[in-house]
Amino acid sequence: NHQHDGLYIANREVMGITKAWILDGDELTVYSMGASEALRCKQFDDRIEIKGEEVFVFNNDGDLVSSTDPDKAKNYRMIKVSERTKYNVGELDKIVNDAYEKERKNRSVAKP
Repeated sequence: NHQHDGLYIANREVMGITKAWILDGDELTVYSMGASEALRCKQFDDRIEIKGEEVFVFNNDGDLVSSTDPDKAKNYRMIKVSERTKYNVGELDKIVNDAYEKERKNRSVAKP
């Protein structure tokens, strides 16, 4: 199933790291700080299952969330930014850095 293929970027950093996910069929590549890991997954209409253990649900916007319970998810989600699935390291670094800068600016504006 390639229904949800594309590049997803975390909407915020966790512990100083912004992640990128590339979903391509039954493979999920997790990219963070110059390192990547390929994981087996299965796509469904409403979710993906990674290694048969972790489940990430697609919300109405097409973003991936780790839980439908807002208290557990803490508004952390993977936002689809492109349908492309092939990137080089330089492209991914720039995309992740841009996402980090955008999040940093959003947080500084939101502070009183």
